[in-house]
Amino acid sequence: MVQDKKESIFSFMCGIQQRVAEKLGVHRSYVSRVARGERSSNAVEAAIDAEMDEVLHRLKAWFKSRGSSFAT
Repeated sequence: MVQDKKESIFSFMCGIQQRVAEKLGVHRSYVSRVARGERSSNAVEAAIDAEMDEVLHRLKAWFKSRGSSFAT
């Protein structure tokens, strides 16, 4: 069960990194390195923040549509 959750989180993060990479025209591994702090890029960091904001926005909307609340 824990392994399934780890794989799901890993897959989720890879998806975010892939979308950021495509938007910026860079390789996903570069985005991953920036996310881990191995490289520095203001543009990549801003794009990751924007993507995470979008994910949270959609998640909140999903919970709201089901009559649930989502704590931030």
